[in-house]
Amino acid sequence: MKHILVFFVLLHLTFSSSVCKKEFEETVCENFNFSSDLLHSNDTNKLTIRNAQGSIIPENFAKLYQLTEMKITESTITSVKPGVLCSLPNLTSITISNNCQFPKITKDVFQGCQNIKRINLDGSNLQIENTAFIDALELQTLTLNDTIFPSRLAGLDSMKSLTIQHSNCTIIEKDAFTNLKNLKFLDLQYNKIQTIAVGSFEQLSQLKVLNLADNELDLTWDEFNGLKSLKVLFLERNNFRKVNVSKLVASVPNLERIFFSYNQLEPESRKQIEEILPKLNVTFIYGFSEINQ
Repeated sequence: MKHILVFFVLLHLTFSSSVCKKEFEETVCENFNFSSDLLHSNDTNKLTIRNAQGSIIPENFAKLYQLTEMKITESTITSVKPGVLCSLPNLTSITISNNCQFPKITKDVFQGCQNIKRINLDGSNLQIENTAFIDALELQTLTLNDTIFPSRLAGLDSMKSLTIQHSNCTIIEKDAFTNLKNLKFLDLQYNKIQTIAVGSFEQLSQLKVLNLADNELDLTWDEFNGLKSLKVLFLERNNFRKVNVSKLVASVPNLERIFFSYNQLEPESRKQIEEILPKLNVTFIYGFSEINQ
């Protein structure tokens, strides 16, 4: 009877401490408190940390020499020591998502991230400092979902793709995208954007795709000045009812495809769209939706 009791206690301790297991090409570690001797596998390329808690310190990742992708999810993180997330020489992708608690994303969190190519931040009102990614000199793709959108993003000269969805953003300021001179894809769907300052997109001379669907826009049609390379524009499910086609085509001379919500447009605007855009080899695509209130 005593042997059975001892076996039960040992079994309980094993499952209540850190559990790391290989799932295909990924290592998953869950249900643990961070300490210096927990994460030590030197043959791991992809790591998911789930349901962990505590402060992240350099010793946590000191032996993960081969790690290229890391995800921290469903955890309670009290603090992150400066530079610890980017202390790994081969790390190129970081995802921080669905955590109960995570410190404000400042430049200290991504300090030394010269090799990072992809950052995905997804969390309930996760706060992000304007200069948070200033060290990410090679960053190509940034996704911000359900975060508190910073007024502008410093650095990011190398970035090609930016997605910001489900944020608190209602206004796009003129200097919001000043540094994103190489951006090709910008997705701002599912926000509450009402106003875009004229000139906001003037620095985005390389942008090919712009998604503004599912917002609350009432456009003047001067907002798209400077988008000389834009080819695809999504505008479904917004608040505008009129389209100034002349201003649109003047601002976006290389447009190839545009999306509207049919029943949100006044008949005169639909007439302009259907008469003018085909002559310019622009494909317009109508979707149907209820008019935003």
